[in-house]
Amino acid sequence: MRNRVRFYELGLCVKSYGFWKGLVLFIKLKLKKTQSINVADARYPISLRNGSSDQLVFKQVFLLKEYDLDQDFGMPVPSDIKVIIDAGANIGLASVYFANRYPNAKIIAIEPENGNFAQLKKNTAPYTNVIPLQAALWHEKDELIINNPDSSDWGFMVEQNTSKKAGAVPALSVADLMEQYNIKSIDLLKIDIEGAEKEVFEFGAEKWLPHAKTIVVELHDRMKPGCSRVFFEAIKKENFALLVSGENLICVRA
Repeated sequence: MRNRVRFYELGLCVKSYGFWKGLVLFIKLKLKKTQSINVADARYPISLRNGSSDQLVFKQVFLLKEYDLDQDFGMPVPSDIKVIIDAGANIGLASVYFANRYPNAKIIAIEPENGNFAQLKKNTAPYTNVIPLQAALWHEKDELIINNPDSSDWGFMVEQNTSKKAGAVPALSVADLMEQYNIKSIDLLKIDIEGAEKEVFEFGAEKWLPHAKTIVVELHDRMKPGCSRVFFEAIKKENFALLVSGENLICVRA
């Protein structure tokens, strides 16, 4: 079984980057020599932390290409993208992918957790069109805390800081971001926020949802029941066509 997984991962590397470059990438990943990785989809090296979930995120973004909107979905997906909000940006790999695919876009990369945010700043530093923001996406301005600090690096959840614990991070809504950065229209809104999408779409979504052209969202009912119900209720009056890419739903205005 382990050998089959290795062959599958090698196949992904080779399919994405050719035999020799794919083989070198596969060896680097297996030997955990990931402090500096070069891939064809990124102009600058990418840094992954050992002993973390960073390799899994890398696999999703650069091998499985779950954010490749140029795939043949059977319908046109907008390519003239000027504004991107990457909510739940983790270590910045999706933002890096977007920065290379859409070099003229302004990308706001939002991540609440300290370690992830430090790595995000490192990975996005060469890209002047990426704006790192340490915050959590929520339905209103607030202060939140990580409620599962022992989770894997890609599974942190947030909740309101009702007990006034130390280490709170600022939270803001999509509408707040639009006002703060003078955004009139969101060409691409990527949301992977470990269950907080329930609050984002349940309260106040009508203020910003009409201004979102394409939404890429991962729903986390396993972590917070009701996410899917709230999401589909929020978008039912919007003219979105729904597509699937990996764990993500892609919502494109028809």
